[in-house]
Amino acid sequence: MRETHGSNNHPAQRAFARAPMSGKVIVHDEEHVYIASLGNISAGGLFLNQVVQMPIGTMVRLVVKSPKMGVPVQAVGKIVRIEKEDRKGSAVVFTSITSIAQQMINACVFEAKLENALKAA
Repeated sequence: MRETHGSNNHPAQRAFARAPMSGKVIVHDEEHVYIASLGNISAGGLFLNQVVQMPIGTMVRLVVKSPKMGVPVQAVGKIVRIEKEDRKGSAVVFTSITSIAQQMINACVFEAKLENALKAA
């Protein structure tokens, strides 16, 4: 697996294009397992459409399943933000993900952006 990191001022997920995507994410650490709805994804991380009961900074293993992706994507990440106001959810930055998984995510994001541009035209 390849390591991906962002600076303290610019998290890694902001360095990559992202797109809304439906799907489910299995999130687990040594003690907890959650299944959450996928909100959006990039090659640098993802946003879950629900708050997982893990504190910011928790390292987690992820399995992302979406009809847009042919196979599930596995990664290791860190919970970097929890939103409890308007948009409830949890943001996770990938800390370890294969380059093949990143390429698959990038292709899905590009396809989603292309679909949105065609709809708007």
